[in-house]
Amino acid sequence: MGGILNNKVGGFLFVSLLSFTAFFGSMLMMGPLIPLMFIRPLAFRHINDNLMVLWLTLPVVKVIFGVKCRVSGDRPRKSERSVIMMNHRTRLDWMFFWIPLFSLSSVRSEKIILKNELKHLPGPGWAMQIASYIFLKRRWEQDKESLAMMLDYFCDMRYNAQYLIFPEGTDYNDDSKNRSDSYATKYNLPKYEYVLHPRTTGFKFIMDHLRKHEAVDAIYDVTVAYPDRIPVGGEMDILKAKLPNEVHYHVKRYDIKSLPQDTNYEDWCVERWKAKEVQLMDYYTGDRRFVSGSSTGDGVDRGYVSAISITLFLAFVYWISFLCFITCLLVYTSIAWWHTLIVGLFFTGVGIFYGGMERLMVNAYNWHVGRTTREKSS
Repeated sequence: MGGILNNKVGGFLFVSLLSFTAFFGSMLMMGPLIPLMFIRPLAFRHINDNLMVLWLTLPVVKVIFGVKCRVSGDRPRKSERSVIMMNHRTRLDWMFFWIPLFSLSSVRSEKIILKNELKHLPGPGWAMQIASYIFLKRRWEQDKESLAMMLDYFCDMRYNAQYLIFPEGTDYNDDSKNRSDSYATKYNLPKYEYVLHPRTTGFKFIMDHLRKHEAVDAIYDVTVAYPDRIPVGGEMDILKAKLPNEVHYHVKRYDIKSLPQDTNYEDWCVERWKAKEVQLMDYYTGDRRFVSGSSTGDGVDRGYVSAISITLFLAFVYWISFLCFITCLLVYTSIAWWHTLIVGLFFTGVGIFYGGMERLMVNAYNWHVGRTTREKSS
């Protein structure tokens, strides 16, 4: 496995860089913009999305660990309103996927649907809240309300969002495999070896909601596979620099106009997962390449992709300079300490008493739109 700092020291430095930039970036870059959400919510959305892109250049681990991404199938289209559904082989699938998004599409409009616990991580969790990622508690009545709130927010803004969802609900491991097998036994379904049985309720709700508002252009069915080393340790594998040499993605685009208006997306998703199981079986028992003409893609092999090197280099230089600047502030003035404390308490308080920054942003947007409407009518 090639790359710079390809060892435990490199893994520690990389994780440290992610953690410090996420914490101080959310405190000192995103924090001062909070009043803007009440005054110019659209500007607040676009500025923070660009700041998030700046940070997302760092987790493109190819820079440090030399991970190669190979993409076949359809090319994701920029500025397209879409739902991206992916099997969840490891907890790092979404991080590696940023590499082809940087190269072939856009990471700016990607909104990840993930578990609620992650929103409470100091730094990264606060940044993801401000970026309007969608958090689920796996309690449907609450998740249904959260999904509707966030989808309406993006629809009302006419925001070209790309929603990344893992219908399996969790990554593939021994425990989740056993639960999937138990579910298959209970409902007389086949037991899968390469994927988990998908949880389709949330996916169906998202598709029905977006299609009702005419706010989706396509569905991307993405299959992820690891030809050599599967990073089952998740984040710890980053720390230990035990990452794969390659990650392979196969992409199939379904134009929303090609699907009937009354499509049952629960059954449609189940059928995609049946095909995905066959596809991955062929992949892992064959030469570990996605086969041309498979049931889930047009077979076009786009080869290895990488993010634009100059962009990554400039972002890396920016963040190193930013951390040096922050260190000087913390050493030579108390203003940075007080600012960090106040903003940190604000984020924590909003999370505990209000449900999170994303809920505050939605309500601030609705308040601003309502106020503007009243002013125009008067």
